[in-house]
Amino acid sequence: MSRPRQNNKNSYRALGLTLGLLCLGGPPAALAQENGLSLSEAYQIARERDPQLAGAEHRAAAAGERIPQARAGLLPQVSATADVSRRHSNIRLGGDEDNGELDRTFTSRGMGLNVVQPLYDRPAREQLRQSRAGAEQASVALAGAEQELLLRVASSYFAVLAAAEQLATAEAGERAITAQQERARRAFELGQVTAVDVNEAEARADLARAQRIEAETELEIRRHALARVLGRPVGRLLHLTSEPLPTPPGEVGNWMERARSENIEVRLQQQAVAIAETEIARSRGLAQPRLDAVAGYTDRRGQQFGGISSDTREAHVGLQLNIPLYSGGAEQARVREVTRNLAAERAALQNLTEQAELEARSAFMRTTAGHARLQALEQAVRSAESALRSTQRGAEVGVRTNIDVLDALQQVFVAHAEWMNARFDYLLNQLQLAAAAGALEPEALTELDALLEPASAAGAMLERLELRPTR
Repeated sequence: MSRPRQNNKNSYRALGLTLGLLCLGGPPAALAQENGLSLSEAYQIARERDPQLAGAEHRAAAAGERIPQARAGLLPQVSATADVSRRHSNIRLGGDEDNGELDRTFTSRGMGLNVVQPLYDRPAREQLRQSRAGAEQASVALAGAEQELLLRVASSYFAVLAAAEQLATAEAGERAITAQQERARRAFELGQVTAVDVNEAEARADLARAQRIEAETELEIRRHALARVLGRPVGRLLHLTSEPLPTPPGEVGNWMERARSENIEVRLQQQAVAIAETEIARSRGLAQPRLDAVAGYTDRRGQQFGGISSDTREAHVGLQLNIPLYSGGAEQARVREVTRNLAAERAALQNLTEQAELEARSAFMRTTAGHARLQALEQAVRSAESALRSTQRGAEVGVRTNIDVLDALQQVFVAHAEWMNARFDYLLNQLQLAAAAGALEPEALTELDALLEPASAAGAMLERLELRPTR
């Protein structure tokens, strides 16, 4: 299996490294383990009990046992025999004349030892190669199961974090809108606003309450989904930092080149091609001679020949040649069959290679576009927060209405929710890019822990805005 060039290797590793780089002071994730379950810890818990991964591990171990089974066909075959028999013979003497009878009863014993050492057995040698390819294929499938579990844990973990941020935002929105509702009611009692303002505030408060209930339900659903992955109830988790995320490393060409050879599906199909190639050689070998070295030893006691008891010992060593001559054309038909199978496997490999390139390109484009979208959404959040402050100040001096404040609040929460969801999508896209190139390792989750912290981004937003009803 080909390895990537050294000058590209650092680019592939850069994905995992940049996931852990932040322009922050202080320790990255040492404190995180004390304040909640980190992403890497969640993966270790899931790895210990995941039935899909356990099944792949058992299949890989079982495939490895086919190697000694196939190797046994090239090693000496030793067998021993032993027998004992009680015999009775009645011999009439003199033919037609009655010259008497010879009546004997005797016990004979025998033992033997035979050894066969294959010297040339093409099918057995190809069977060994085939078993090695099958074991490698099972190992690749195990690596694929590990990658799939990594993505499943990260996706479920981030889904819970996103739902928690959504709930925190919904709760903050409900509190802020309820406060604006109270302000509108007081202003209405003083004759400063109309009933339309009060009704609008009440409608917004009811909607915020419904959104909070929906967010609570969604968080509970996602926590149960994560609990199923982990195999235990979910406790406290960390939160994704609100600091800027690292940019995606490498060039798209490097990722596509890596995917051509290291993508899990491609590697699995490469081994399928190798198995098909050895099957052709094995099928052709069935029509070739087989040469064995043979040796044996026999020891028989108590044999009777014409009334004479004898003991015999015999040893032999030699060569045994077996030449298939004709079997009705079965071997030739078998060779044609497996040759077609090989062509089909190679066509499937070409298709999967092109698909892997497309997946790597698509994942890279989603990652780079996601980073650009993050920058735009960060500016949208800042603009929405600035607009909210301006609207609140305008409401205080009477140039903006309560409805204007409610609209500005709603825009802040919408922009913040889109920004947070885009951050989780961006990180998942980076993991999927690494998986498409066969470069996703558990260390990537450990480095992602550097982006997690006890405080939530929604809480940081509320602190920045100091959300409170305007006076």
